[in-house]
Amino acid sequence: MTNALAKLDKATQMLAEAKDLDEVKHIMDIAEAARTYARAAKLGLDAYNHAAEVKVRAERKAGELLAKLERDRSFHGNQSVKSQDVKSPSEYREVLEQQGINNMTAARWQTLAAMPEDEFEQHIEDTRGEKPITTSGIIKEIKLEKAHERHTEQTRASQTFNPSVEICDAAGWMEKQKPCDLLFTDPPYSTDVDDIALFSSWITTALEKVKPTGRAYIFIGAYPEEVKAYLNKEIPKHIELSQMLIWEYKNTLGNNPKDRYKLNYQICLYYKGIDAPELNCPITSEQWAVMSFNAPDGRQGDRYHTWQKPLDMAEMIVRHSTKEGDIVYDPFACTGTFLLAAGKLGRKAYGCDISEENLTIAIERGCKHA
Repeated sequence: MTNALAKLDKATQMLAEAKDLDEVKHIMDIAEAARTYARAAKLGLDAYNHAAEVKVRAERKAGELLAKLERDRSFHGNQSVKSQDVKSPSEYREVLEQQGINNMTAARWQTLAAMPEDEFEQHIEDTRGEKPITTSGIIKEIKLEKAHERHTEQTRASQTFNPSVEICDAAGWMEKQKPCDLLFTDPPYSTDVDDIALFSSWITTALEKVKPTGRAYIFIGAYPEEVKAYLNKEIPKHIELSQMLIWEYKNTLGNNPKDRYKLNYQICLYYKGIDAPELNCPITSEQWAVMSFNAPDGRQGDRYHTWQKPLDMAEMIVRHSTKEGDIVYDPFACTGTFLLAAGKLGRKAYGCDISEENLTIAIERGCKHA
């Protein structure tokens, strides 16, 4: 078993030259064998961390290769996966299955890969000699740092900007606005309006106001007639429907239908301007198209409306799609969740609603009347 330790130095050299997943996974195996031996033989923390560091570095390299595969749908250095072989998300998943890599492992590796080089090295340096080096430990530190950064940004921004709301119908209000960086809204669903095909016409005017560099996230009900109504609407040429995202929640019960399945999700139409930059999403695990967040719970005192969205999900979307100082619109502001999320993060947030009752709650929560 001492052979395992002897192979570590060679494995480190191999890692610098590795070009495909097979090579990197082989290096992981060498490092894991050495780590297991160091622990079993009680060789001490330095020996254990020497092997653990090689494994973590190999996982970071694997994350870089997976990120490239998602981006290009190709591994140029891997002869078994040529560029023409990987063209879709499903084929990407097949590659992961062939390599014996599950989605959670892939996400962990890509989280390591997304770290700036100096930050990664600092995490290794801070851990070495103090405690065992582990992937989960480094990722936990990353998340703690990001949470602290978000808290600091929110605290600073909340002191300088309060969202503005006014009573008005969505289409009339949007017509008066200048271009925005983000349209972020949750309009009434087909269960709340008489004619969803007619009502959904508001979206054309609203998308006209989104900059070519901007984005739009529009939550709609998961009902076939509603989805059809929105997908059939003409949209401006400077923007495109990029994806249909899913908000999944599992903490509400509702009625039990007898002839269909219970809905525990809503759809979010994600539009992207033709000149929009990359998403600001350094944490890979936040980039799933299915966003799993519990619905606000009235028992905890933070549910003001039936279809209210989680504030942490709203803040995540704002972080991904805008930067401080950007303009955010919500023409169906309701009780203000999306506007409050934008305002807390230092974005200039404006919205309207036709319900005075809803806007009163929004103002009580921190919005100001226009």
